[in-house]
Amino acid sequence: MDPMIKIIKSVIFSWLAVLMACCATANREDVSLPAELPMGKTTSPGVLEKQVFAPLLDAGVLRAYESKALSKLEDYYEYLHVISNPSYDTTFRRQAITQALALFTNDSSTPYTGLESSVLLMPVFLEELYRGKWGEVTYEISQAALRQPLEISSDTTYRGQITYLVVLNDQGQHRERVLQNIVVKKVTTDFGAEVQEVWKVFLGN
Repeated sequence: MDPMIKIIKSVIFSWLAVLMACCATANREDVSLPAELPMGKTTSPGVLEKQVFAPLLDAGVLRAYESKALSKLEDYYEYLHVISNPSYDTTFRRQAITQALALFTNDSSTPYTGLESSVLLMPVFLEELYRGKWGEVTYEISQAALRQPLEISSDTTYRGQITYLVVLNDQGQHRERVLQNIVVKKVTTDFGAEVQEVWKVFLGN
């Protein structure tokens, strides 16, 4: 067969395949979202930077903030390990306390730790963890899912929920399913010569 005919046939077949795929997509019925959506950390910093000063956030940016909230959740449990580990430098562990507190909207309560800490205010819990009350702790986070997408609750706040499994100290038989509030709100930030309100994501408590 003439090579040119082969090329033409190949182009035609490729075009038909694209056309059939488009038709299938157009005729497909809408499918309701599941109660929990798997989450991944694929956020590009540029996605958030573009709308950090925007009056309201679009859907794409909210999805990016949901992924960022998952990263902050993992940071929280990593900080707990650092704070509890006496082999780390004291200054480093103290900095971890400050950074852990900054992840949350307030310090009124403590998210799940498996250490009977839920009745303690966050600063009290972190201080007792630092002093070795529960020894060194490690956590594993898995099966994170979006339970409630971020939705606007006021002119300056969006709220949602994520759920995940957490394991304390490699005790695989003691997996706990945890529900965590997430919040995106405007905060006042000093940029040197001026002060502006910018969007920032927090773990709610």
